Amino acid sequence: MRLWLLLALLLVVPLQVFGQQTTADPAVATLPQDPRAFFETAVPHYDFSDVKLKPWHLRATYQLYDFEGKPTLQGTWEYWWASPKVRRRSWTRSGLTQTDWIEQDGTILRKRSGESLHFFERRLEDIILYPGPNYEMIDSGKLKLGLGVVGEGSASLTCLTTTRQLEVDGKLQASPHATPDDYCFDPKTMALLTTYSNNSLSRYSQFVKMQDHYIARHISVQFDGQTMLTVSVDSIDGIEEKDSALVPAADAVPRWQRAHYTSDGPQPETVTGGKLTKRVAPVYPAMSRSQHELGVVKLAGTIGTDGRVRNLEVLSSPSELLAESAVDAVKQWQFESFMVRGEPIEIDTTFGVDFSGGS
Repeated sequence: MRLWLLLALLLVVPLQVFGQQTTADPAVATLPQDPRAFFETAVPHYDFSDVKLKPWHLRATYQLYDFEGKPTLQGTWEYWWASPKVRRRSWTRSGLTQTDWIEQDGTILRKRSGESLHFFERRLEDIILYPGPNYEMIDSGKLKLGLGVVGEGSASLTCLTTTRQLEVDGKLQASPHATPDDYCFDPKTMALLTTYSNNSLSRYSQFVKMQDHYIARHISVQFDGQTMLTVSVDSIDGIEEKDSALVPAADAVPRWQRAHYTSDGPQPETVTGGKLTKRVAPVYPAMSRSQHELGVVKLAGTIGTDGRVRNLEVLSSPSELLAESAVDAVKQWQFESFMVRGEPIEIDTTFGVDFSGGS
């Protein structure tokens, strides 16, 4: 089991209460041994599609970091929840203000001024409110579940693993090259303490319980071992169902996508197209070659409806020179448009550029 799981043992903390909260659950007497049953025991604490919830509002502050660990941008993220289908989220920071209103029919209306959101800013809703496995993917059978235990005695964590399955000859099976994602819970409270997926490690602590649902007041996200984001939830309070903040601005414009409970992006199996049609090889800088700088530069970016790459960010890199070369190359790549139901869409994704010394 990965080393990061051992580090997670330090994060077992009692649940706290504030706002509309109730008292913490007692210890779970007997944990389910079946992965699906364990998931179904844990998921109600993180299911914000629950129609029994009363309207609420959350305010958080966040700090972004660059791939060298230096703090960059700081902002505020707010979230209003009136029902599973009617919501609002707003980002405010230097150089950017953006608000999305999610309507009853799933339409997303957006008002933005300034630059585009960064990769981890776009993921704040999922990171704070939907840190667990994708419910829809599990229900569809596209994720294979496993269950294990890390640590001993009172310091142990129960870890749910998910592995993506593909349909081969009419049967679902895990790819031999698939890397499982890991979700580790405190077995006493079923609070989710760590997640690990696609080289990204998230740690959750200082939990509160809001209407029988868990929210961590402190979150840190690392990519390839380097902190990229920290979040502090400052307040959670009740609102009226018809709160004026939920009324879209007159000049808000509709977005192409329809909202999901756990993500605004389309489910992977509904997406077609996206073939890479033009790849520009990176230039291996002479100074990097002379200093024997090798490794993979990992980038995040958006592939637009026209198949072009934009909003590139460096997530990790062996050096700044290699990072610059990778960005210069990838921004020239071209893809077939990604399509959902015959309509071109934007896709947020990550890229890896390998400098092995022979480029």
